[in-house]
Amino acid sequence: MMKILKTYFATYYKHYHLLMTQKLGLLPHPSSDLAGEAIDKTLISDLLDVMEATRSDFTNTFYAFSSIPLPKANDSIESRRDFVRVHLMKGRSEERNIDKWLDWLDRYTSRLGEDGDEDNRIKRMMRTNPKYVLRNHLAQRAIEKADVGDFAEVNTLLRVLSSSFSEDRQSQDDDYTLPYPSSASPIRVSCSS
Repeated sequence: MMKILKTYFATYYKHYHLLMTQKLGLLPHPSSDLAGEAIDKTLISDLLDVMEATRSDFTNTFYAFSSIPLPKANDSIESRRDFVRVHLMKGRSEERNIDKWLDWLDRYTSRLGEDGDEDNRIKRMMRTNPKYVLRNHLAQRAIEKADVGDFAEVNTLLRVLSSSFSEDRQSQDDDYTLPYPSSASPIRVSCSS
């Protein structure tokens, strides 16, 4: 049993690293050695730190990276700030958080430049990063309506979630990408529901 446990963490982190690099559209690091892998691990870890510090939504962040060409290092600082405001901060404009994103994006775009495969990166990421996931508040809303005999929301959720990875993602369903509003009342649904 201990022998298995000793290999578990190494196996887990290897798969975790692979999944995260896929979500970011990264090819194996060009310097396919431990130093190159360490650079990618730091990039991933720093991304999660920035997401936490800026209260960014996990699904929406990765979707933004996969559906929108990233700003280039030679873009104007204002266009890069706009990218962060619109796609990563969803309209929030806390300058210190925008600066955190810009710092990370500089390193990310530099790393992507090493791969040199922008068109295929977007295609790979579109297969890995869904636009829609079942969020607890959406499930709660569907359950409440179904409890009174209205199954329209259940059917809408089924339709929307069935096309999570579709490249033809309808903008009319964008409300289904929104995280739970902090001003809303508590919900009663759990992950096990």
